Parts: sequence; C-alpha cells; structure tokens
Amino acid sequence: MAFSSLINDSRGHWIPTDKPTDKDGNPLPPKGYELIRKGRTISHIKFCLKYVKNPSNKLTKKKEEADDKNEANEINDTMLSLLKQCERSFAKVVELGKHDSPSENIDKALYNEWVQNIGLYEATYKIVGYKPSLTVLEQIRTIKTLIG
Repeated sequence: MAFSSLINDSRGHWIPTDKPTDKDGNPLPPKGYELIRKGRTISHIKFCLKYVKNPSNKLTKKKEEADDKNEANEINDTMLSLLKQCERSFAKVVELGKHDSPSENIDKALYNEWVQNIGLYEATYKIVGYKPSLTVLEQIRTIKTLIG
C-alpha cells in the first residue's frame, strides 16, 4: 500500500520500473518493487522506482483530471444515497395522513428528522442534478404544512 500511495501521490515524479507477470507470463500492473525469494522465504526486497524530475504535464494533467472525475462520481453517489434516505423519511407522512389529526402524531424526533432532511434535500438535489418525483415534492409540501 505504501508504494502504491507513493506512486499515485507523486503525480508522475515516481514511476515503477518492474515488469511483473502472472503464472502464464501475462503482464501485470507494476508495483514498484520485487520480492526476492530463497525457497519459500523472502530474503530481499528490490525497489524498482525511477524518479522523474519534471514529469510530462500532459500525463500529470490527465491523472489529475481522472482523480477529479472519480472524486466527483464518489461524491454524487454519496449525495444520491443521502437523497434517497431523505425520501424514505418523507414517505412517513403517508402513514400520518391516515390519522384524523396528523399533526398531533408528530413527535419531537420525527419533527427534527423532517426539518433536518428537508434542509439537506433542498440544498442538495439541485447540486447533484437530481430531479425529485412529484410524489416526493408533494410529501415535502405536506410535511411543511404539518410542521409549520
């Protein structure tokens, strides 16, 4: 892990030079080191790294763009997951609608949950580019009416 971290975080300054292969001789991604064995035990570690003083800006830029894209995808996936959790919370209003006076059945915990989730939901869905369903929007309107 330390070598992969060193190589990835160096933005092209450190590159692995080993050429590992699998049992069939097919090339594997380089690791930056080789394990030297004597029998079954590892006797030495051979470091296989090359330092590049000024890595190609094109390679560095592509790596940074790929990192940014992966990070954005992870953030969007996380935000979508949060939005879905909020929607499940909003669906509880349907059960309350079955009572004669729904606002009397809202306890402090549910009130706080809805206030927090509505704030999070409204602040997030536009950023992520998520389009809520009409049902969810209606549930939010109903909740806002109930909690005042």
